[in-house]
Formats: sequence, C-alpha cells, structure tokens
Amino acid sequence: MKRESIKGWLFLGIGSLILFYLGYTYQVGGWSINYTMVLAAATIAAPPLYLIGYRMVGSVPAWIAMAAGLLFCWLGGCDIGTALLGWALCCGTPLAVSLFWPNFPRIKPLCMAALPVAGGIWLAGALGYARLHLGSWDLSAITNRIGVYYLKMVDLVETIHRQSLPSMEAQLRPIYGDQLPQVMEQAEQSIKLLREVSHEVSFQIIVMIAYGLFGLFFFGVWVADRAASPSAKERWLGSWATLIPGRGISFLFMLLNIFSLFIGGTFGITLAAAFDLFGYFYVFTALYTLHRFLRKKNWPRLLRGGLIGLLFLLSYTLSGNIVLSPYMLLLFAGWWIATAPKSLIRS
Repeated sequence: MKRESIKGWLFLGIGSLILFYLGYTYQVGGWSINYTMVLAAATIAAPPLYLIGYRMVGSVPAWIAMAAGLLFCWLGGCDIGTALLGWALCCGTPLAVSLFWPNFPRIKPLCMAALPVAGGIWLAGALGYARLHLGSWDLSAITNRIGVYYLKMVDLVETIHRQSLPSMEAQLRPIYGDQLPQVMEQAEQSIKLLREVSHEVSFQIIVMIAYGLFGLFFFGVWVADRAASPSAKERWLGSWATLIPGRGISFLFMLLNIFSLFIGGTFGITLAAAFDLFGYFYVFTALYTLHRFLRKKNWPRLLRGGLIGLLFLLSYTLSGNIVLSPYMLLLFAGWWIATAPKSLIRS
C-alpha cells in the first residue's frame, strides 16, 4: 500500500474516531455544555479530515468511513436521533463534496453543486433529530428546546442575583444613595427582558449555527485541497476570486436587502437572516482583496493570516444589522469592490 493511501485511511479513521468520542461524551453527560463544546469541535475538525482522506484514497473508502462514523457515534452512546444530528453536522460537507469534486474541481462550480446538497444533509439531520428525539417533524421543536435551556440559564442568573442582593445593596448604597431602588428595579427589569426574548435568542442561535456551517464548508474544502496537493499547480480549487458576486447580482442583492427592512414578522426576520448569510460573500470579497493587498506589501504570512482570521471571526460573532459592526463594514466594502466599474480583483 502506498504511503499516501496509508495517510488517507489514517485521516478517515481519525474522523470516525472523533464521532465515536462525540457519542461517548453524550453518554457520559447528555446534552451538556461539555457535549456542546465537543460537538462544535467535531464539526470543525471532522469535515477536513474526511475530505483529505477522500482526496488521497477516493470516494468509496470515504463513504465507508463516514457510514462507520454514524455507527460509531451511535455505539459510542448517542441515541439514534442525536447521533444522526451529530453525523449530519460533521459529514454533510464531506459527503456532498465527495459527490461532485471530481466533476467540478473549481471552487465556484463546486460551491454551486455541493453547497445545496450539504445544506440538505444538515437540514435532514436536524429534522431527523427533531422527530426521533423530540417527537416532531417541526424544526420549531429544536428552537423550543434551545429556549428551555436558555430560560434555565436565566433562572440561574436570577437566583445568583437574588442571593447577592444584600451584599450588592451594601456596596452600591454609598454610590447611588437614594437612587439605589431605581437601580435595583432596572436590574429586575433586565432579567425580565431576558425572559421575554427567549424565542428571539433561540432563533439567533440557529441562525449562527447555519452561518458557521456555511463558513466551515469553504474551510473544509480549502484545507483538504492544500493538504492533499502541496503544490499550487496540483490544487483543484483554482482562484477564489470567482466567488466574488457579479455586479448585477450585487445590485439586486442590495435592493432586495433594503426592501426586506420594511417586512416585519417572522418572515421578515427569516428573510433578513438569509440576506445576512449571502452577505458573507461580500465579507469574503473585502477580506480577499485585503489579503492580496497585504501580500503585495510583503506582510509576513502568519501576521497576514492572523489579521484575516480575526476579521472573519469578528464578522461572524457580530453579524446582523448592528450598525458599524465589523460584519456591516466588511459587507459594504466588499459590495463596493464587487460593483466597482473596474474590478479590483484579478483572477
């Protein structure tokens, strides 16, 4: 067996072992903070490992390894619904990409073909979890379950607040004097407000998960392409400048985005989330342009990569309609680049 084949099988085996450990973590403590952290780490680590193994040994071994990953996750201790959800989050990207990458090696056609399939796998995993674990085909069951955990956290905050009231009053009275009752009332109102927004918080968590999976799709194929083909000439993805939206699409996006601001209700919130998701293509445009500029200025690779990564992280954690957030600033910068008469990006 060739050395590259051995390495490929090793990567596939590590990916499946991660899913086994994910199941074991669930068996030990159920759906806890520890399990959530392990699930997040597995969602980041497993797709590139499966994709690197796929590039080295081919489709069939990768499919066998991913099927084994589902079995390992279940045998590790997850109930079948939770195992299906964890497997979908970890294997949605590599499974979808493995179906299309040989025929669509470049990043843009690969994205157009594989990303919808990956999204369908993630959605199917969520629906399977909702039905098998929560007894409903409605995704709102997951949102409601997140809301329950969120309200438990608010209860804990309120308990700590009430237990610390005597000491807080003694410490704050010299500062606020007669205004202390009003300050304490504002604190009570803040806790009450936290309870009232539980549904919005749950929806936002789901949206952030979707945004994260969207980004991890591109991260996984980028890592796999570079790991499997050390030489730039042998890489499949080609220029990432092809992901920059065209001028027509960009103008249409901005018009529809502005129009969505006047739509209220649940549909308006969902529409805004969808536009924010597409807006990451403009965030990418801005950061891709910055990366090329810094490379021309001979910035060290580590410093350049650290800055781009930090800006990506800030744009993710502060996404949405927050004025002057890194996400909004990068979105408008990328949109301006995409719609400029003379493109600033060269393939």
